[in-house]
Amino acid sequence: MRTELRDKTLELLQNRNVTLTLLDISVATKISLHWIHKFSTNKIADPSVNRIQTLYEYLSKKELKF
Repeated sequence: MRTELRDKTLELLQNRNVTLTLLDISVATKISLHWIHKFSTNKIADPSVNRIQTLYEYLSKKELKF
């Protein structure tokens, strides 16, 4: 399933600064390294919106507000 938030978050993750490791992101977001790695390689068909939002907010440095 593709969504705008999922796609934008994946784009941010794949285009992040090379000094920002998946381990750094895992520690900062408290999302498992395994999950982040699978998501970054597009191997999770239907990721949790909570994890996607957490990653998006961390990588974009913006809080989602509706």
